[in-house]
Amino acid sequence: EEVAELQDVDRDAQGNIRVAEIDLGRKVKSEVQLRLERRGIKVTLVDKTIGYELRCAPPIPFDAEYARDLGYAAFKHLYHGGAGALVTIQGGESRAMPFDEVVDPSTGRGRQRFVDVDTESYRVARDYMVRIGEKDFRDEMWVAKLAEAGGLSVSEFVSRFGPK
Repeated sequence: EEVAELQDVDRDAQGNIRVAEIDLGRKVKSEVQLRLERRGIKVTLVDKTIGYELRCAPPIPFDAEYARDLGYAAFKHLYHGGAGALVTIQGGESRAMPFDEVVDPSTGRGRQRFVDVDTESYRVARDYMVRIGEKDFRDEMWVAKLAEAGGLSVSEFVSRFGPK
């Protein structure tokens, strides 16, 4: 069904789908409503394409610093005769990655890059996440409340989210 819908979507010069042409908000809204209705949860959802509002939000200090560092690194790369690269910040240092390192020649698309889960920044981000962990499954009343909140039976909840 989804593939058939994509046949008529506009594509760029390289044949990539113009993501902006896909009504993703409607699709996500419909899927979330369907999944929640199956659990007996009735909600009203409104999809909203955030464009202007998001771009007009004032940057936080990290955003400003990151953009400044990338801009500086890009200028430095070009000034010293560089071209054909994606400027990145890795380990606190700028690096111009040649496009052949970034693009998979067999597909013409960006290579999959993995998050380094052994870095401090990953550990900090993970610590700030609200996550269901093994300790949450030790208290049966808590599990029942979580299952109820998700519109699932306790067994469905444990099967889906419990420790493996």
